[in-house]
Amino acid sequence: MDGRIPDIARCSLDDFKSVKLQDRVDTKFVVPARLVPGLLESVSGKYAALEIGGEIRHRYESLYFDTPDFDFYNDHARGRKPRSKVRMRHYCANNLFWLEHKRKKELRTKKKRIEIGAISPSLSPECLEFLSRFDLPCAPSELRPALWTRFDRVTLRDLAGAERATVDFGLSVERWLAPGADPGGVRRIDFSPVAIVELKQSRVRRDSPLFSELRARGLAPRSWSKYSVGCSLLVPGLKANAFKPQRLLLEKLST
Repeated sequence: MDGRIPDIARCSLDDFKSVKLQDRVDTKFVVPARLVPGLLESVSGKYAALEIGGEIRHRYESLYFDTPDFDFYNDHARGRKPRSKVRMRHYCANNLFWLEHKRKKELRTKKKRIEIGAISPSLSPECLEFLSRFDLPCAPSELRPALWTRFDRVTLRDLAGAERATVDFGLSVERWLAPGADPGGVRRIDFSPVAIVELKQSRVRRDSPLFSELRARGLAPRSWSKYSVGCSLLVPGLKANAFKPQRLLLEKLST
């Protein structure tokens, strides 16, 4: 994407209080990044974008954790539900850091989080206590950092309803390695040819303006996990066949 963000109505964090949707249904679309400016322009009268510090384009950095055997990744590859993700995320626009647990069960996603001081490869006693509340495949103390993701995001609020949507672009993923460790292959992958549009709703609504616009452009909902696709490309020895369609799409858009 060329960095151009069209003019669109703006709103504050307070305006998003009614659409936090920590318990929600997610619908994802994978969009060629070059289409994002036109897509945002097409829905500019029906959505408002989150503004922080005079900007609507915000940077996010996340460090994902997994078990030593990559059980979180493998659960996704096998299509297992419920399944979990654990990450530390830096919301760069307001310089806030959170430890987040996401649980996917059938169509619904539940997210819980606590504020932390910074992203760290080690889990503090407070982080371990928080994670002990969830049904994880190992003791929280066994979790290890696995993968970085970095991207820019525009966050939208449906002016007429209770829908929230995010548009992620400028994506990259990087394998986490201890200082001085040999990556043993590729360490970083550029995902910037793709953008991820995600509708977050209390229930499935196919009549939302953004959903309708995406379908009118011939785009259909598609599974895409920044973490899992990144691991399938960067971590040797993992079973990666489940994410072959996503990797082929990335290759196609990259060329």
